[in-house]
Amino acid sequence: TSKNDVQPPGRHTLHDCAIVGAGPAGLHAAIQCARLGLSYILLEQHRLGGQIWAADLIENAPGFPGGIRGPELAAKFRDHSKSYSIQITEGCVQDISHNCNVFTLRSSKGKHVARTVIAATGLIPKHLDIPGENELRGKCIYYYINPSEVTCTGPRVAVIGSGDAAFDQALNFKRAGKDVAIAMKYSKPRCLHKLVERVRDAGIEIVPSFEATSIEKTDGGVRIHGGCDSYLDADIVIACIGKKSSTYFLDSLSADDTPGLFLAGDCHRGKNRHIAIACGDGIACAMEAHRFITNEDDT
Repeated sequence: TSKNDVQPPGRHTLHDCAIVGAGPAGLHAAIQCARLGLSYILLEQHRLGGQIWAADLIENAPGFPGGIRGPELAAKFRDHSKSYSIQITEGCVQDISHNCNVFTLRSSKGKHVARTVIAATGLIPKHLDIPGENELRGKCIYYYINPSEVTCTGPRVAVIGSGDAAFDQALNFKRAGKDVAIAMKYSKPRCLHKLVERVRDAGIEIVPSFEATSIEKTDGGVRIHGGCDSYLDADIVIACIGKKSSTYFLDSLSADDTPGLFLAGDCHRGKNRHIAIACGDGIACAMEAHRFITNEDDT
């Protein structure tokens, strides 16, 4: 999404619905709100599409039998949103409060108020939590990212992880012309078999039973230390060891106990992560928000 797609926060207009996150769930919630005639604000700290931008090939999106690259799907989402005049308000939501049937959202760019809230913030990558990581984060250590967004240069990429995301990232960086190796904590991959086949066909090295214990900057790049004096040298490190929910801003608020608060997509789906589920969740939450506001029942 370009800066022209992101609008500066407005005044404290009371919206029918505030949607936090413009990934698949949040975007589809916004489209459904528009279809239902609800006033809404769609808040996003980065850009429309969320983490699908980092995906090499998405094969579980209905309508694309051969799969589709992440940025291409994000572009289709953007075009679809434009047909409904969806606008994104830039800002990172820091906390939400609920008083007198009104939600107040405080973001990095201002304050917003709404009758209902749909949290669709997806997941955030887990950190390695090893010595040296904090100092190198954002300099040569990244987490589930599109190769075009990496500012560090150099041909050698070490992907740490053994799941679908790690193998997908490895293929993405290989496609970008990098020399890629995957360092796995386990002896065998924990991803789809077809991803393992693609990685091997692409000539990507798989280093099994390598648990990163620390990382340090060297004259020629970075060195990742493992057990038994093992190490792996690289220029760029991509950590893909799992993800966790990013609903920290809700604090003590719970969707079960707070009327008008709804959760959509990966942020509350546990291991059931799927683009189609996220899209459906967003639509369903917008419909629930509409029923809540108009006091409709389920009949």
